[in-house]
Amino acid sequence: MMERIDGHIVVDIRVAGYGVRLTVPKYCDLSTCLPNFSEFIVDSVAESDVVMEVILLEGDAPPIKGKRRILTDISSTWENNFSLEELEVGYFVAIKGANEGDVWQMFASKDFYNITIYTLKGGFYNTTALNWFLMMAYGQAILKRDSVMIHASVVERENEAYAFLGKSGTGKSTHSRLWLRYIEGVSLLNDDNPVLRLEGDEVKVYGTPWSGKTKCYINKGVKLGAIVRLRQAEENYLRWLDGVEALTTLIPSCTAMRWNMDLFNGMIGTAEKIMGDVPIGELACLPNAEAAMLCQKEIMEHTNKNISINLLNT
Repeated sequence: MMERIDGHIVVDIRVAGYGVRLTVPKYCDLSTCLPNFSEFIVDSVAESDVVMEVILLEGDAPPIKGKRRILTDISSTWENNFSLEELEVGYFVAIKGANEGDVWQMFASKDFYNITIYTLKGGFYNTTALNWFLMMAYGQAILKRDSVMIHASVVERENEAYAFLGKSGTGKSTHSRLWLRYIEGVSLLNDDNPVLRLEGDEVKVYGTPWSGKTKCYINKGVKLGAIVRLRQAEENYLRWLDGVEALTTLIPSCTAMRWNMDLFNGMIGTAEKIMGDVPIGELACLPNAEAAMLCQKEIMEHTNKNISINLLNT
């Protein structure tokens, strides 16, 4: 953290090994403004690792010049209080507040490297809006670096992690809690928005400052052992997927704007590589202990089978 002459401070943040450089007014209390980032603030990050530079300002954004096109005004988080527009030089995102005229605004470059966020007067401490802006922008900024943010709950056991996917309400967090309760040595890594990153010949999953309603902000990466999409059913059964079925199982949980084909194609390429390195399955399940134990058993058997095949081929 270093002070600037103009009354601002620059804070270096590292998430999933990538740097985020955040410039905020000197009077902004980060421990209140972004309490979930405390484990991710670092002394410095290498310039080559920086994926996003963010400036946080108080007050109204300047008028938009040039052409603008609404991409969507619907959000599962903000409902009809949201809009995303494409500009000649990037994107403009707005979130309406509870009071008439209250609005949070964000300008982003096409690659989401340069971000400027305008808060309401005294609005630095609306952590929900600020966190959402940062998460949304970061999720796009990493897409061309063999990385992708996914909507998942992730548990860790013996230095290997398992990501549970599914539509909202499917029971991802519930399934993770069943692992925590009934399987020895399990801990929670992230409960909503982890990052998958290709590193050499393996895929790692990282905790992030964004973990939904669960306060689980862990700054570390663990080898990803399996990805399992959950489907509610009247019995517990897991099947392994491959090819197009595996890819289409993973992609709906990946964070990427479909309007930016450069970034979207980066996400597809990363998902294809992940699919080649990490087993992907579908678990039809009930919200019970047997589902968690079956899932863990099937993952272990599948992993051991693949190890045996690899040994035979060497």
